[in-house]
Amino acid sequence: MKPRWLLLAVGVVCLLVLAPAAALSQEGTEIACGSAVIDGTVGTAEWADATRLPMSGYYEVDDNFEGIPQAHGAGLTGELQPSNGEQTHGWLYLKNDERYLYVGATMDIGVEHPEWWGTYLEVAFTDEPCGVPGAWVDDEWEKDLCTDSPGEGWFWAADGQSGGTPQPYGPRFAPGSEDEGYCEGDEVEAQGVIAKAGLHTAHYEMRIDLEGSELNCAGAGDCFRFYAYQEEWFCPPGEAQCAHRTEGWVEWPAFDYDPVWEAPDAFGTICLNPCEVEFVPEPGTVLLLGSGLLSLAGYAGLRRRERS
Repeated sequence: MKPRWLLLAVGVVCLLVLAPAAALSQEGTEIACGSAVIDGTVGTAEWADATRLPMSGYYEVDDNFEGIPQAHGAGLTGELQPSNGEQTHGWLYLKNDERYLYVGATMDIGVEHPEWWGTYLEVAFTDEPCGVPGAWVDDEWEKDLCTDSPGEGWFWAADGQSGGTPQPYGPRFAPGSEDEGYCEGDEVEAQGVIAKAGLHTAHYEMRIDLEGSELNCAGAGDCFRFYAYQEEWFCPPGEAQCAHRTEGWVEWPAFDYDPVWEAPDAFGTICLNPCEVEFVPEPGTVLLLGSGLLSLAGYAGLRRRERS
């Protein structure tokens, strides 16, 4: 073998060793890297680095269904923020670290009585199957039967006060399937999930263990289908017996009501942040890179010499 061809081969091999594998290209919302304490308050400093997405929906007072064309957005700490006439009146906050996915949600449709209120948060997701990233965005549940559908479905939790009596419930998990949609009869206690609610603006926080929960196939850099829904009911301050009740809900992504809303093709796509640290090459990596570049330079020099 001619020396220049040997140098070319060495250079190519060295650089191929260093070349990263091509990342799977998936369109979706890349969420921020970070963590949060789950205490029921979507605080300013704690969630300021999160990816924030608008949620929209409707409300009713005493069973009178109303749209909200002049709704307000719920601020990080509960302030009302004008929404310029849009229907947005809630915010979804998302971020992840190497182990957990953090979900924060706020909505604001009025001032709650401290002893008469309830709020609910659910997130639906696909997570199918481990080792096949392309299947995570196929817009379908994995199996036909609920009992054969681990790893995809809903996490949800509820909290509130009824006449001053606390009523926390959950977190729970219910699988999803192509045959039955929401598998209510197969609902179980959610493993690896903690959640807590708080007032004002119906704050809700949830932390999902990406290794110890049903959402355990998607990891850093992976994308999957995702849906979030928040609901609140409350009575106005001063009404001890809850004579008038307001209820409302918001969701992301927003869509018109449809009997098959619980299918993944109605969800959005989110991508977990790799949370990469600044790369500092090791001495061996530097040597390998230098060897590859020098070999290519030597190849080019020998080729010019042969031509001349």
